[in-house]
Amino acid sequence: MSDDQDMQPITKVNFLRGTRFRKALWLLVFVIIILGGYKTYNYIRYHSKPLHYSYSSTLKDATVTANKPGSKTAIGSMSFQKPAELSQELSPIDRASKIYVQKKGSDVIASIFVSPGPESSDLINHQRQVLNQASGSDYETLKSNLSSNKIEGLSYLINTQFFSGTGGISMKVNVGDVSLLKTASISSDAWQFDFTATLSKTYHNISVVKGKLIYIIGKNNTFNDFLIDAVGYNWDANQATWQAVVDSIKVNQ
Repeated sequence: MSDDQDMQPITKVNFLRGTRFRKALWLLVFVIIILGGYKTYNYIRYHSKPLHYSYSSTLKDATVTANKPGSKTAIGSMSFQKPAELSQELSPIDRASKIYVQKKGSDVIASIFVSPGPESSDLINHQRQVLNQASGSDYETLKSNLSSNKIEGLSYLINTQFFSGTGGISMKVNVGDVSLLKTASISSDAWQFDFTATLSKTYHNISVVKGKLIYIIGKNNTFNDFLIDAVGYNWDANQATWQAVVDSIKVNQ
């Protein structure tokens, strides 16, 4: 038998092995593509879906107490009703304040921040005058501070509520003019600002946060901050719910 005849069976075997290898390789590539496509589909489906939520009409009671400085003696309180989906978390601001958040996965989509506290009578009277006049240099300074990236600015609180652990998200905050807040339980010494915070870049499908900042003066010179906000989709879709929360606020005045 010639050398060519001896090599022929070996060549066929190698050819068959090579064909099987290529088929297996293409099958592996196909499986990887399918798995990758499935994961990409789930990622896009999760992150591109508007972060809105439909709330029930039933709200849950919550209360925050203002204590006398250096003691546990209560000198005022603020109560309100909130959606059951918002759960209390440890506030990173101070022990007197409380923060409630609702999450979708790891992303916060709505929040309430409440901070009651005693202030001097001079400061209380000054704030009352500034907010009632709603004009002048002190009022413009107040609005400027709320729009700033300073610790008293809304961007600081929004980062605390929605983006803790990210190192901070840059945003531009537009604060509207103040208006008097009057409800069935509050008739005076209460004001509200509407605001919109636009992120410099989209984070997990969140590009805008909207909400209300409310100031209420209570008895014993307590000054109560109430911040309610949500990602843009969620805020716009649930105006009746957020208004019901605001209307439920009660403060000892």
